[in-house]
Amino acid sequence: MAWPSGSKANTTYTDQGSDLISNARADINQNILNTNAVIDEFDISSPTDGDILQYNSSSGHWDSISPSAAGLSNTAMITFNNTSEELVSGNTYRRNFTIDFDPNSFLSKSGDFQLVLTAGSYLMYPTPHVTNQDES
Repeated sequence: MAWPSGSKANTTYTDQGSDLISNARADINQNILNTNAVIDEFDISSPTDGDILQYNSSSGHWDSISPSAAGLSNTAMITFNNTSEELVSGNTYRRNFTIDFDPNSFLSKSGDFQLVLTAGSYLMYPTPHVTNQDES
C-alpha cells in the first residue's frame, strides 16, 4: 500500500456536534485506510536507540536500520542546547551541547562549551539560527 497522498477524508459530516455520525461512514473508512497505509509504509516494529529510517525500494517501505548499515559509520552528530548558554560579549553567546551520535569517538567535550575534534577533515551542517521572541 502506498503513502496516502491525495486521499484525505472530508470533514463535512464530522465538524459539528449536530452531525449524524452515520453520514460520515465513508470518511471514517477513508481515515482508517489512510492510517493503515502509513503503518504499512514504515517497518519500525523494533527500533533500537540511534537507528535511522532508510527507504527500501525493493519492499516499498521505510526500514529502521543502524547508521553503520546506512554507510554512516564515519558520521557524528551533536545538538546545541538553547536553554544553557553563556554571554561572551555584546550579543555573542556560547551554548552547551550534547554529543548525540559518535560511533568512532571523533568528538569529545572539554568543559561545558568546548568541542574537541580528533585530527581529520570535517564537513559541518549547521542548522539555521532561530531567534527568540524577546530578541530584537
